[in-house]
Amino acid sequence: MRRIVGKYITSVIVILILIISSLALTSLIPSNKIKNNVEKSANIFMEEGQNKTVRILGRYIDIDNFTNAIKINQAYSIDSTKPLYSVLMTMQNYDPEINKRIISETAEFTGTMPVKELYDLVNGNAETAISYARYWHRISNFLKTFVTNI
Repeated sequence: MRRIVGKYITSVIVILILIISSLALTSLIPSNKIKNNVEKSANIFMEEGQNKTVRILGRYIDIDNFTNAIKINQAYSIDSTKPLYSVLMTMQNYDPEINKRIISETAEFTGTMPVKELYDLVNGNAETAISYARYWHRISNFLKTFVTNI
């Protein structure tokens, strides 16, 4: 019985190490590598708004630009000089050259308009960064890699 519990504990620890390591490795990709694609996305989202409904094969489908903008913003906000910190804190609207302050989304956070925030970020107008730690999903591994211009 102890061997089985030990194997489970070891497995969980190894999986956590792999997840955090892969997040940290993809966090090493500098934001300037994805800037062009993020700017294009921000412009499209501003045209379409927070949500867009399209008709495909006779069915109406909602495109969730609200969530897409949050995830792209977080991928763009990763600080490649502090990959582990960035992975665990999941900043949004973060650009150390333009931010005047950083707030916690649970402390001073009063709501969000992710599409506008992403647009402001890529255009150098994001004065306040938000620590959005509840969204440190593993999708960042894939998202930052897919939107990279290498």
